Amino acid sequence: MAYQTGTANTAAALKSAFETFLTTNGWALSGGVLSKGGSNIRLTDVSASGNQVLRLEGANNAAFTVGVCTQGAKLIVSDVNWPLTYHFFVHASPDTAFCIVNYNVNYHQFLGFGDIDKLHASAYTGGNFIAGTWGDNGVTGSIGFTPLASGSATSVGDLSGGFNALFWNNTNRSASGGTYAAACASFLHAEIDGAVWPGDGVEGSRRPSFPLHAAPLMQRGVNAWNQQAVLLPFHLWLPRPSIPATYSYLGAVAHCRALRLANYNPGDLITIGSDRWKVFPWFLKDATHPEAGGNGTGTHSWESTGVYGWAIEYDGP
Repeated sequence: MAYQTGTANTAAALKSAFETFLTTNGWALSGGVLSKGGSNIRLTDVSASGNQVLRLEGANNAAFTVGVCTQGAKLIVSDVNWPLTYHFFVHASPDTAFCIVNYNVNYHQFLGFGDIDKLHASAYTGGNFIAGTWGDNGVTGSIGFTPLASGSATSVGDLSGGFNALFWNNTNRSASGGTYAAACASFLHAEIDGAVWPGDGVEGSRRPSFPLHAAPLMQRGVNAWNQQAVLLPFHLWLPRPSIPATYSYLGAVAHCRALRLANYNPGDLITIGSDRWKVFPWFLKDATHPEAGGNGTGTHSWESTGVYGWAIEYDGP
């Protein structure tokens, strides 16, 4: 486990710093592809039209010729008072890496990739993932974050506008305008039901999901006894089309937890025994509207993620 923080003035500088951090901590970089364990990813600076953009791609071999995920995940920042601050994390067993950026005081975005903690090694072929704040059709502006409160099987985690949290997918993310498929930005290599990366670029296709089943627990996420957050693992479930209302458990994204930030500020540390966790909002903490933009009310609800966020395992100072 390793951690690094610093500043960057451009997406290109952020990419260079992240790649250096990863190669210093056990990842191999060859031909622009970073590899470790079952994960092979490529970071590309695709900045244009005033936006600084890093695009993350995933494949199932280091040559990027087998099982390439047809969609990517992005980090898009514009109107930034440069430099931005970055937080890099790398973990082992299983291998994961996360990049969090903080800009304009309170705003945050992320990229993440690696291998999940699978149910068991032979359960299915795959286990490597890529994820980010925006999908390929992501544009800055109203983020349309739909949190967990609605409890609907079709709307929980349904993130219109292109904004995403980690595996915040609903059952199928279908949309009449054909935009939600390209908005999705969390992808898992799981060769099940004929798919390689379920939901990869396919409108109405079923995708691995965290919030659909986590909603009841997240709504009780602040401990009434001591007001501390409850840290929930990112368990991933895949809807199975062959048997309606049936789900398969795939495993969990390791070294991070979902939580409500009601009593925490971005960057706070949570210590549990010998473990420490660094806390971030998904985009912008807004305690005034804790259920975020999905409720459609309030001055800032359109651009906030309420008190929803996550904590990443940390070994920094």
